[in-house]
Amino acid sequence: MILYRLGGTEYADKLDGLGAAKKGQRWNPINVPMLYASEHRSLSFCEVLAHFSEMSVFPSNYEFITYEVDDAALATMRTPDGMDLPAGWNNPKPYVSAVQEYGREFYNSDALLLRLPSVVVPHEWNYLINPRHAPGKVRILDREPFDVDKRFDIFIPKP
Repeated sequence: MILYRLGGTEYADKLDGLGAAKKGQRWNPINVPMLYASEHRSLSFCEVLAHFSEMSVFPSNYEFITYEVDDAALATMRTPDGMDLPAGWNNPKPYVSAVQEYGREFYNSDALLLRLPSVVVPHEWNYLINPRHAPGKVRILDREPFDVDKRFDIFIPKP
């Protein structure tokens, strides 16, 4: 399986999830490492764009990271039914603590992947990669610099 992430160069070569652990995100509380990825490059761009509304310019140090997940590890992938997700999973910030605790439970599980619906692009999928199980099962295939097309400036509000 191939997955993608658009992120800063400071974390691009790592599979430790410590970037997400610094502030906590939708699916992980502070101090719980997590790797966020998407099924398509375009979805990973949309996910990032949705989180930069407070920025005046898109970060210049972002790149696409392509991950390869060992097919044998897919047997542990979790795919919850929409009814199994915690209430408020698709709420905007501030994130719901029950949703972050759901991610903590995943982190403490034996599963490598958690397949989740995108809030930004319904009917497409994001994946959480459990950094506890990533060594030997997930590898970085490629890192590619990303320069956002200037036409997207209209979606990034100015301060």
